[in-house]
Amino acid sequence: MTGGASPLSLGAAAQEYGEQPALMFADGELSYGELATVVLPRAERLVSLGVDQLALSAEPKQEPLLWIFAAIEAGVSLVLLHPRWSSAEREAALAQVPSALLLDEALAPGGELRDESWLDQSRAYMGQRRSACGADVIDIDEEDCLAVVFTSGSSGRPRGVVLSRRAMIAAAQASAARLGWDEQDRWLVSLPLAHLGGFAILVRVLMAGRCAVLAPLYSSPDELMALAAQRRVTLMSVVPTQLRALIEVGERPPGSVRAVLVGGAACPATLQRKARSLSWPLLLTYGMTETCGQVATVEPGSSLQHPQGVGRPLSGFTVTLDAGEICISGPSLLSGILGQEESVLDGQGRLRSGDLGRFTAAGELLVLGRLDQVINSGGEKVHPGEIEEQIRSCPQVEEVCVVGLVDERWGQQVAAAIQWRRSAASSALDGLETALAEQLAPWKRPRRWLEVAELPILASGKVDRVAVTALFAEPGGTGESS
Repeated sequence: MTGGASPLSLGAAAQEYGEQPALMFADGELSYGELATVVLPRAERLVSLGVDQLALSAEPKQEPLLWIFAAIEAGVSLVLLHPRWSSAEREAALAQVPSALLLDEALAPGGELRDESWLDQSRAYMGQRRSACGADVIDIDEEDCLAVVFTSGSSGRPRGVVLSRRAMIAAAQASAARLGWDEQDRWLVSLPLAHLGGFAILVRVLMAGRCAVLAPLYSSPDELMALAAQRRVTLMSVVPTQLRALIEVGERPPGSVRAVLVGGAACPATLQRKARSLSWPLLLTYGMTETCGQVATVEPGSSLQHPQGVGRPLSGFTVTLDAGEICISGPSLLSGILGQEESVLDGQGRLRSGDLGRFTAAGELLVLGRLDQVINSGGEKVHPGEIEEQIRSCPQVEEVCVVGLVDERWGQQVAAAIQWRRSAASSALDGLETALAEQLAPWKRPRRWLEVAELPILASGKVDRVAVTALFAEPGGTGESS
């Protein structure tokens, strides 16, 4: 970007918002001025070292957040790693960004990047990149990558979605146009920062000079509500699993909360009704990593309350249906996928979502379900093929089929029907579960198992997934993993 401060400039935000809170935790907070004081030297350090990509475990703690904002300020691409990934999943993601600096390995004991000779040269180098507008910011091309956010591809292994600064800025602007900003808004971050739903909040509040309230990863309902009340939170983003956990213990939102965005998975009608009876101001929303978040969101105060409705498309987005599939175009689409040369967009420049939908007469988008077999458990996407591959690696397994079963708490539950080899030991399942715990994140591991003499097969020779799903409804198909 030439001739002015980037909308994502912390330096510019500090000049404008100064003492207003930028980040809040349960045990402390930083104003925009304080945040800039500790972030800008880190940004200079990244530039001085010529860092192009910074990979880090995206935990909602102060030190990782300082480096996230430093990378944004320095024009360095972020590579966001989920702190709960297994070592195998983490290595698979890092293998796609071999030139990235891994923050965990680069930090000295005091929290500084190694090599203490950086300061003078970095100031000189940064001086060449300052914009001419007088703001203390770096001149950055907004077409550059802001972040690589991993989601699951067709194999289930981490797939790096490349999101440009321009796309994330446009998405934040569209979100603001739909929700509006109040002067005292504070947005609770209870979703993982390695997910777009968590990271996007940081971008939105930075652009608006508002405050992000960081909750510890996977906080309990009591902890979330205590923090929300303590910090007078006004906005929340949750997945249906989190919402269910909150209302099951009878939690009501603090009086300061004006809107709760619910997305990441289908929200059952019964859950919506129960939440609204407890005064939760729900706004159902629809989006994905590849669109930098929100595509459609119910408008605040809207009377639209169809259980599958997610409101009208946001400003800048065009949503069309092709044979029932939701197709999306607009300024907030991904730049590409790591390691994939061909475009992920169709011939008309649209992103084909893989979701089925339709529009109501009022123009509201209804999301009806998935076209593929992806399991959505608590907002986490799980690919059966990945789980099956891991299970088949056990030498005692003859064949396996992984399916998603309807579950009131999680939306869907991962279940596996397994056919053992004749030589399999009676304790084989215990050993298999232990092995999976080392290879897969918790939400990917089967919660229900069914041991069968032979899996049902279609005429094509493929496993009959519909028949397998039905087997779990029969006696003996209800066993749940510990």
